[in-house]
Amino acid sequence: MNEKEWHSGVARVMRLRWFIWSLLGVAFFISIFHRVALTVVSEQIIGDFQLTGAVFGTLVAVYFYIYTFMQIPSGVLADSLGPKLTASLGIALAGIGSIIFGLAPTLGLVFVGRFLIGLGVSVVFIAIMKIQAEWFKTTEFATLSGLTAVIGGIGSLVATVPLAFLATTVGWGGSFVAVGIFSLVIAALCFIFVRNSPAAMGLPTIAKIQAAERGEHHSSSAGTYQAQKKVSTIKSLKIIFGNKYTWPMFITFFGFYGPFGAFKSMWSVPWLMHTYGFESTVASSYIFVGALGVIVGCPLIGYISDKVIRKRKLPFLVTGLCFLGLWMLVPLWNQGKPPVGVLYPLLFLIGFFYSAFILTFACVKEVNPAPLAGLATGTANAGGFLSIAILQPLLGYLLDLRWTGVMVNGARVYPVEAYRVVFLVSGLFVAVGILGLCLSKETNCTNVYHELVPSPAIEPQQL
Repeated sequence: MNEKEWHSGVARVMRLRWFIWSLLGVAFFISIFHRVALTVVSEQIIGDFQLTGAVFGTLVAVYFYIYTFMQIPSGVLADSLGPKLTASLGIALAGIGSIIFGLAPTLGLVFVGRFLIGLGVSVVFIAIMKIQAEWFKTTEFATLSGLTAVIGGIGSLVATVPLAFLATTVGWGGSFVAVGIFSLVIAALCFIFVRNSPAAMGLPTIAKIQAAERGEHHSSSAGTYQAQKKVSTIKSLKIIFGNKYTWPMFITFFGFYGPFGAFKSMWSVPWLMHTYGFESTVASSYIFVGALGVIVGCPLIGYISDKVIRKRKLPFLVTGLCFLGLWMLVPLWNQGKPPVGVLYPLLFLIGFFYSAFILTFACVKEVNPAPLAGLATGTANAGGFLSIAILQPLLGYLLDLRWTGVMVNGARVYPVEAYRVVFLVSGLFVAVGILGLCLSKETNCTNVYHELVPSPAIEPQQL
C-alpha cells in the first residue's frame, strides 16, 4: 500500500467508524427502551391481563433472566460470528418479539414476546463493545463507552413520556408493534452496512494507524481482531473466572445496577401514581428527569475519572456513597413520601450519582488481560442483570404482601408503606455493591493485570 492509498484508507476508516457505531448505537437504544418501557404501560398491561404484582414482576424480569444468561455467550458469538451478524440477528429477533408482544391475545404469548425481546437485545452491548475496540483507538474507548451510555439514557427517556403519549394514541400494543417494525429496519441496515473491522474492508486497522502515529511499523495485516482470537474461549473463561480481581466488580455491579434498573423498568411509575396520585404521563416526567441525570452523569463521571482525577476507585466510591445516601433518603423522609417539590431534583441526583456504574467496565477491563476485555466486561455486566432479575419478582412479591385490597381499573394499588419496604430492600443491594467496591483494586486508569497476577496466563507479548 503506497502513501496515497494509506492516507485515503485512514481517512475512510475515520469516516466510516462513526456511521457503523451509530447504527449499533440505535440498536442499543432499542435495547434500553425495552428495558424501561413496561413500567410506563404497567397499569394497562396489569389491567388487561388481571396480573398480580408478582406476575408482572416476573414478566418484566424475563428480559433480565435471559439477558443475564446470555452475557458470556454473547461474547462467544461476537468472537465467532462477528459483531455485525450477531447484532443484526439479535435486533431482528427483538423486533419479532416486540411485534408478538404487542399483538399477543394471551398472557402466554406476552411472555413469549418478552422472552424473544430479551434474547435478541442481549447480544447488542457486547457487539458494540467489539466494534468500539476494532474501529476506535484505545484512547477513545472510555469516551465511546460514555457516549454509548448516553444513547442508552436516551432510550430510557423515550420509554417514559414519549411512550406514555404514544400509548394513549395507539395503545400499548400498537406502540410495541411500531417499535418492532423499526427494529427490523435497523437490523437490515446493520446487516448491510456494519463491518466487523477495517481489515474486513481491506482498510488499515486501528492498531496499524496507532502504530503509524507513534512512528512504529505494525506487521499484523489483521489488527487486533485476529490477535484476540489467539486465546481459545475455554482458556479465556478460565482466565477471567479464575482471576480473583474480577469478582469485586461483579459484586459492585450486582449491587448498583439492580435497584435503579428495577426501579426504572418496573415500579417507579406505579410508586409515583399510587403515592402522589399522579397520572401516568406526569409520573413518567419524573422518571424522565431521573434518566436525564444518568445521561449527564455517565460521560461526566467517566471524564472526571479519566482526565481529572485519573483514578477509578476513588470517584466510584464517592459517587456510589452519594447514590446510596440519596436512595435511602426516600423511604426515611416523611414516612416514605418526600415533598412533591423536591422530587425532580432528588430523582435527577439519584440518576446522576447512580451513573457511577459506568466505571465498572473500565475497572474490570484494567484488572484483566487486554485481549479479553469483552469477556471481562460481559462477566461484570452479568452481575448487574442477575441482580435485576432477582429484584423484580422479589419486589413484586413484597408489594403484594402489603396490598390492602384496593384496585383501580383492574390493577392493584399499593400503599406508601409497601414502597418504603421496596426502597429499603433495594438499598441493601446498593450496600452490597459498596462492599464489592471496597474490595476492588485501584488501577489508576491503566491495565494492571500483570502487576496483580504473579504468573499471568497471557504474557505481555500477547497483549
